[in-house]
Amino acid sequence: MKAKTVTETEDSEPKLRTIRIHDLRHTYASLLIGQGESLAYVKEQMGHHSIRVTVDTYGHLVPGGNKAPVDRLDSLLTQPAATQPQPTARRLRGDRR
Repeated sequence: MKAKTVTETEDSEPKLRTIRIHDLRHTYASLLIGQGESLAYVKEQMGHHSIRVTVDTYGHLVPGGNKAPVDRLDSLLTQPAATQPQPTARRLRGDRR
């Protein structure tokens, strides 16, 4: 079953856009995740055979799902660099004095 919606194009002519049942299903799962439902619950609602299918499809929608890795990366970039001895001109030329 497909539903049609009317959208306007740049030249102001109405254009029909098809909405598939699959689109509604994806919207339902996205809304559940947006409301804080667990991925396990979404898996059951969607009828996925594995949580991996749910995570692969909707994992990017989990609020704060990438917060911890981003925070770790941020802390690495904002920490002062460890002080390493700087090479002297002699070391650069290959002098061994």
